[in-house]
Amino acid sequence: MSMNNFGVIDMVRLLDESNLGKAGAKDLENFYHQQQRELAPLLTALKSKTRRPEQEERKMQEQLREAEAKLEARRGELRDGLLKKAEPLIQQIAKEKGFAFVLARPQAMVYVKPEMDMTTAVMELLNKMATA
Repeated sequence: MSMNNFGVIDMVRLLDESNLGKAGAKDLENFYHQQQRELAPLLTALKSKTRRPEQEERKMQEQLREAEAKLEARRGELRDGLLKKAEPLIQQIAKEKGFAFVLARPQAMVYVKPEMDMTTAVMELLNKMATA
């Protein structure tokens, strides 16, 4: 089996540079800022030197952890949504190029021949979907 049977997709680049990825990042940023506005009184209270009962302190810390978990969940939803849209495109391009396998980059990959990198082709199709 020739090494040209392998395609490569740079998932980080797809998430960072595609129109859908950028829209997701903007959505996440807006969500984060909204969350920070809502948490501002809590953060101010936690930073103050005012003594509070331990139970109240724990409750406040739990609220912050919940907010972090919501942000991570939102990040995961956006990433998974983009990847779900990209997956059939990756398969389509892999078939067109005759790839038997597609590896995700950047995990443990230092170099890939340009003709094996599918990232730009997938991104172009994703961007067309975003404007359609």
